[in-house]
Amino acid sequence: MPPPKVARCVVSPPSDPNLVECVEILADHVLSGNADWSLIHLLLDRLSYLDLDEMPPKARKVLAGIKNIVNSTECREISNDLLYACYTAKKRAEEWNPLANIPPEETKELEIYPRDTIIRAVAKSLGVIVITSTT
Repeated sequence: MPPPKVARCVVSPPSDPNLVECVEILADHVLSGNADWSLIHLLLDRLSYLDLDEMPPKARKVLAGIKNIVNSTECREISNDLLYACYTAKKRAEEWNPLANIPPEETKELEIYPRDTIIRAVAKSLGVIVITSTT
């Protein structure tokens, strides 16, 4: 169960006047290492409603960390279920050029998450359906 502040942000719509505050709360939770792919996806979704200059610094840090992880992922080396999602995420990460000035060593907190988790969250935020095989 997420903390009450996080839970409030999960149910708040993107039109919430406190969107920037919610983005900061979600970014804090992601940086703490306690988020799953769906919460990372929610943060990415909420960030899509903000311009880069409106994003709190922690949210920019999360986005830069995700970009670094996606860029350093070899798509051929992750599960086949995520292959298309990985290539799509890499294409999307190319558009996050303003974040190139945040070096990977400043986004180490995100390395706690498996690459599959990050790829799945980015893919979901782009509307890519990921079907996990059960065989």
